[in-house]
Amino acid sequence: LKSHVWKRKSPTIKTGKSAVFLVALSGTDPFTYQWYYNSVMLPKATKSFYSIAHVQPGSTGDYSVMVSNGLNYDTSGNTVMTVIP
Repeated sequence: LKSHVWKRKSPTIKTGKSAVFLVALSGTDPFTYQWYYNSVMLPKATKSFYSIAHVQPGSTGDYSVMVSNGLNYDTSGNTVMTVIP
């Protein structure tokens, strides 16, 4: 199982805009997902994507996802998002 978060290496997003993180996978499904922000699990963030409707300065930080297929798991590297005014 191999995962990769599809987002620019260090995205910069304006306050109030939306952001979407996607994960691409290779391996045997079904997959389960858990997204993290600054290494803290995001409750209910269990889809193949994670979206923020209106980013705020407090949204700046590291985003990653852990993917499992019941046999193996993989954690993506961090994607750092910066929010600007």
